[in-house]
Amino acid sequence: MSDPPDPLRWWANVVIPGGSLAPGRGPAGAERYLAFPRRERPSHLIDPHLRGAVQDAVGRTGAGGSRAERIARQVAAAVAGIDRIRQNLPNSVHVVAAPDAVNLRAMLSERLGRPVRLSITAGPVRPNRKPVVRVFDPDERLVAFAKVGWDAATAALIATEADALGLLLSDPCPGIIAPEPIWSGDWHGHHVLLTRPLAVDHRVATDRAPDVEVGSLRLLAEHFPQTSSPLAESAYWQRLSRRLADAPDGSSLLVAIADAVGSDPMLFGAFHGDWSPWNLRRTPDRQQLFVWDWERFATDAPVGLDAAHHHMQVHRFLRKQTVADAVEPVRAALRTDLPRLGVDPEAAAAVVMLELLEALARMTESGLAGQLAAPRAELVDALRSELAAPRGRVS
Repeated sequence: MSDPPDPLRWWANVVIPGGSLAPGRGPAGAERYLAFPRRERPSHLIDPHLRGAVQDAVGRTGAGGSRAERIARQVAAAVAGIDRIRQNLPNSVHVVAAPDAVNLRAMLSERLGRPVRLSITAGPVRPNRKPVVRVFDPDERLVAFAKVGWDAATAALIATEADALGLLLSDPCPGIIAPEPIWSGDWHGHHVLLTRPLAVDHRVATDRAPDVEVGSLRLLAEHFPQTSSPLAESAYWQRLSRRLADAPDGSSLLVAIADAVGSDPMLFGAFHGDWSPWNLRRTPDRQQLFVWDWERFATDAPVGLDAAHHHMQVHRFLRKQTVADAVEPVRAALRTDLPRLGVDPEAAAAVVMLELLEALARMTESGLAGQLAAPRAELVDALRSELAAPRGRVS
């Protein structure tokens, strides 16, 4: 997977729509950012006044990925002098305003009623790639998070999250703490969501993946009305079919999976949509769960799909397995999880296939779909292998 052809132009569309980003420090008083890991292909843009954010980026974007290696790089950055890194000309870019340009930092400052500095991360190319902004006050206190929907697909995700957070604010789910929305709306062709940070001490983070938290999943799934129906008659399936209508192999896979699952009723309920280890954190007393990233929230998805997603993320991205190698351990884990969610364990194979199909739909509808051909092909191959497995109907 590759980055956009002109990464700085992509970033400028986020930071200063109608303007541009140019290499170097720029004239006196220019709004300036440090680009990491390098200016030609950044994954982070950080205000150089944010010492902690710059040091964190040095640790995260160097070679090697273990927590110990990241800490070692951060210590080395501190010893070498973070001030020298902050003044590093090769990493600098500056904002070039045009007469019709608008400024993200100025807009967020106005919304929050105070001056702010920004640390912006986009991460690797993936279906939901979008800028996530940590918003700091001049004393480097984190005061908010913002997400910027830069195209139709990501704008729709952010609108969904805004609706979900509003719903959870008015009707909280027991045991789950979601971010509090501050503002959401359209901003010069982008959709922006601004939220308050959750009261999490990230200094106690570990590399160990959290448990799937089945108890919290059940609380969420049961918090809104549940229904039961055959998969092919459900609103979820109709929506998924529309999302895959124009996808290569989409129609044939939909027909084959509907036939394999059959007409037995499935249980449908509330669904976070990205129930992944990095989106979950227990409160210090372990009585509640902080949960981020509600962009895929729905109230009518197959119960158990969140658990399947969590297990798949662990095997794919923490244990570095292929999709094909991850399928069997995910299915085995679901046979344990599903009864605790009120679902027949025999539905495990069907839920795994729906997790793969959901991932395929997300890649298909992404604005970066053209750059996701290889992982998309991997999902299609895994689905066809599952359909060919001699298990009879999978529900």
